[in-house]
Order: sequence, then structure tokens, then C-alpha cells
Amino acid sequence: MKPAKYNVLFMRDDRQVKRFRFSLGWIKFFIVFLLFLLLVAGLGGYFSVVFFSENRKLNSEVVSLRESLEKTKSELNRLQNIRDIVESFNEQDIATALQSRNNSTESGPSRPNLAKIFKKVDKHIIAVDHIQARVRNSSIHLRFELNNLLEDRKIKGRVNIAMISESGKIVEMDVKNEDLSFEINHFKKVGVSFKVPKESMQQDLFALRLSIVNEDKELIYSETFPFSDISV
Repeated sequence: MKPAKYNVLFMRDDRQVKRFRFSLGWIKFFIVFLLFLLLVAGLGGYFSVVFFSENRKLNSEVVSLRESLEKTKSELNRLQNIRDIVESFNEQDIATALQSRNNSTESGPSRPNLAKIFKKVDKHIIAVDHIQARVRNSSIHLRFELNNLLEDRKIKGRVNIAMISESGKIVEMDVKNEDLSFEINHFKKVGVSFKVPKESMQQDLFALRLSIVNEDKELIYSETFPFSDISV
């Protein structure tokens, strides 16, 4: 006995009838194949949602680790700066200072206030990047980039510059340059040149300190950059 056949008819008013014959095996194959496609599509959608959620979680962890790494790097730089300035005082200078203090009632040269020199203020409103300094004779050419960390509003303010000598003396610079005043939505490149004061000659320079205040004169950023790290 021949296996049963099934006929599929396609009819149009203006054409002849077309007939296709299929065995029961082919019909079962098409049904199984269709179910297989639906299963694959369902699994694909499920794994897409799972992988998307995992990817978002991993991206969040990467951002968190990156922020932690930046904080650690900043702290290491600060500690390295403190170490550099401490190592700049040799044993003879320390011994002489201690002897002078013990043998005289007069006030001798004060020790540098390292906490004040390297105190960092960062309210995560603005960032200073790509800072470079070039010292030539008694002039300093300074370049850096200001980045607005607030995506929803503009930032207005001014950058103040101070020089720090190897002895720890801080000299505020009166740099009259409009480029130090800023009003930025995203970022601004700053380039200024100024003379080094006589009390801080080139051979005595140790570091440069940038302080940034907003339009209300509130300190929002302050950091010390040793010339050994930023000189080009």
C-alpha cells in the first residue's frame, strides 16, 4: 500500500489551479523544523537579555575599578611628592637646624609645612589634565587643559598659580592673563607665560601649585605639581 499523499492547491481567478503533493513525512519535517526555529529564536532572545545584563554589570564594575585606580594613583603621586621634598633636605641641614634650635632662643628658619604644600582639594567639578611646564631662564611657559565634570551646566571661574621653592616657600603669582579666567561647557586649553620672581629663582624651584575658584570665589580644586613631573 502506497503512503498517503496530501495535496495543497493554489487557486486564482485568472489562472489555472496549481497543485503540490506532499507526503506525511515532509509535513512532519516542516512542523518540527518550524518548532526548532521557534526554540532557537526563544533561546537567542533569552541569552541576549542575560548577556546584556551581564555586560552592563561588568561595565559598572569597570567604571568603579577605574575610579578606585585613579584615586589610588593620585594618592601615590601625593605620597611620592612628599617623599621628594623630604629627601631634598639632607642630614647636614637637619642637624644644623636642630643644633641652632637647641642653642639659640631666636627663631630659626621654619620647616616647610608639607600638609599645606601638598594638600589636595577636588570637589569633582573640574579636572586639570595634560599639564606641561617649560622653564627658560626666569620665565615659565605653562600649558594645561580644563575639563568640566558637570555635564548639566556651565562652569565659570579662575585659575590661580603659585610657585613653591625647595625650601618650602610658597609664592603666589600675579599672572594677569585672561586665559586663566574660564567659562566652559566641556573643556578649555590654557596656555600662559610669566616671569619667576627673584625670591624663587630657577634653580630653587621645586613645584607649581594650581588653585581653581568658581564664580563665587569658592575653592573647587587645588593640587601641587613638582616640576620633575611636568617639565618638558
